[in-house]
Amino acid sequence: MVKLAAFLSGATLLILELLGVRMLTPTFGISVIVYSAVIAVFLAAMAVGYFIGGYIADRAPRRATLALTLLAGAVLIAACTPVARPVAEAIGSARLGGYWAPVHRMASAI
Repeated sequence: MVKLAAFLSGATLLILELLGVRMLTPTFGISVIVYSAVIAVFLAAMAVGYFIGGYIADRAPRRATLALTLLAGAVLIAACTPVARPVAEAIGSARLGGYWAPVHRMASAI
């Protein structure tokens, strides 16, 4: 059960990375910098999530805890979806400066 949850959550993160790039394309275009920003932000978020998840799993190693943690992550992602486009447009129009704009956009989306 845990291996299946790890596989499905990893596949979901890969899909979200691709969707993140697609959401940035109208505002910032397609470039290596956009892809790099998306990958960097996702890797950083995964590292923090794995650290916190490991801490929680050490304290309460039950299936219910895993289920609640996955549910909380899904709810947070769903809550970010409606505001992603307006945030991207606001950051795109703020002229944050070349290379850092996609990084700011992805960090604010997560």
